[in-house]
Amino acid sequence: MELAELHTRAGLETDGTAQDEEFNGAGVRKKSAAHGSKTYILRSVLHPTIIEHAALTDERILEEETADAPSEDDDDETYTPQHYGCLISWSSADQLGALGILYTILALILVGGRVVSDSELHAYLKRLGLPPTGVVNFSAQSTQPTQSVENYLFTLIKQGYLDRIQVGDAKKGGKGKNAKRARTTQADEENGVTYEWRWGTRSQSEVGETAIAKFVAEFMVGEADDDEDDGTRARQGAGLRLERMTKGIERAAGGHLSDIK
Repeated sequence: MELAELHTRAGLETDGTAQDEEFNGAGVRKKSAAHGSKTYILRSVLHPTIIEHAALTDERILEEETADAPSEDDDDETYTPQHYGCLISWSSADQLGALGILYTILALILVGGRVVSDSELHAYLKRLGLPPTGVVNFSAQSTQPTQSVENYLFTLIKQGYLDRIQVGDAKKGGKGKNAKRARTTQADEENGVTYEWRWGTRSQSEVGETAIAKFVAEFMVGEADDDEDDGTRARQGAGLRLERMTKGIERAAGGHLSDIK
């Protein structure tokens, strides 16, 4: 694990080619404004390839897990199935359901040009069976077993994964730099106040746009079937489709995809 400082929103929006130092009018080098937020997170330093291989199913591990599982005659109601056949125990890992919702939201924002309106996001989630009053389930490791979709979204804001920004009154125009983050109230709806969703700084530091683009591309393209007669050619074709899909996602996002910052 490593201790990483989250960037500020201004720091993330700064041109990636900008230097930490710049010259003033007299030609004297001066230090630019700090981009650190003085907020820190712990994140894994394991190479993604190691994690990917640790998540692969191994028949030998699966057989051992099945042999160690309680029989159907046991009355142990607290037992949680752990038949994954890999080195990672998903039953005690992160909140997979909630994490899947977060990654889906990040993907929708990314392919929407790195921003999506409040109404569009809720429409997308509703089509996925996640209306505002829907339920997000958490594992036993969580302090609360469930949350409504709406409350979960604001939990993600508090945790820094998402930003929800007020962009102004529909009648008066956006507020630009004075845009603020807020909950929707009945008065907002009556006055025509609009909001938009963006990635939070924590998502940039923990996930990165490149990883989400890969997640979307692999889902859309799928994997080549190793049982096909021409499996090698099929995998090569899938690789080309994956590359084209990733480039399409990059264009939809509006430019170069950034890695973890």
